[in-house]
Amino acid sequence: MIRALLAVALLLAAQAHAAITFVADTTADNSGSTATSIACGEPSGAVSGDLLVAIVSIMDDTEAGTWDAPNGFADIDNDYKTGNTHGTNDSVHSVLYQVRGGSSIGTTTFTYTGGTAARVRCTIMAFRGVNTTTPFDVTFSGASHRQNRVNSAGTGTPSAITTATANAWAMLLYYDNTSFSGDESSVAPSGYTLRSDYGASNRTHLMATKLVAAAGTETPAAWANAGYGATSDSVHWTLALKPAATTNSAALRRRR
Repeated sequence: MIRALLAVALLLAAQAHAAITFVADTTADNSGSTATSIACGEPSGAVSGDLLVAIVSIMDDTEAGTWDAPNGFADIDNDYKTGNTHGTNDSVHSVLYQVRGGSSIGTTTFTYTGGTAARVRCTIMAFRGVNTTTPFDVTFSGASHRQNRVNSAGTGTPSAITTATANAWAMLLYYDNTSFSGDESSVAPSGYTLRSDYGASNRTHLMATKLVAAAGTETPAAWANAGYGATSDSVHWTLALKPAATTNSAALRRRR
């Protein structure tokens, strides 16, 4: 009995988790013209097993269309609409992901069907060391993990998230329809590292991450960006990336 318990303890000790790292990102926008699709390349340096997370946004005031998930991508939050509450600068968004296979995804085209051509932005981000079977440590819920700030001043505060695995990464995605760019204007919440910052023609995508060493509730503070209009709209998504399991070779040697 004691030997069996010791074996279980050693097996548990042998399970460790890889450190998640940010690889790179890429973005595309239609430079102030109108369109119903956008082509976005693969982030530089992405390899097999990396997690690719994409966000695509269109400023369609009718909010009548839907985003089609390209081959290989699955939806996290599909066709979220800001609400068409004030008739201008309303938008439709999708957040998607895939675990990269052995070949590059190349250039991926995201298509908006059934709506009105408008200004579009797409951003794809690559992460390494994420669990390839269950990339997300927490199942996304729009009610719990998304915040929509409509026609108001300020940047807004992302939702809290409760991680289940040690050394998960909290990931904050942020869309704003104010036009600005440059790291000097984009200040991530305290404790977070700004990873992605793209803005032009009133379509801004930001992303920041934080290592959550011990499983539990992570409550982000507000973003602190400069240069916003008094009545801009924004959407915040809070995700949690699950680290890949690795083998603790030292523990296994002790078992032998």
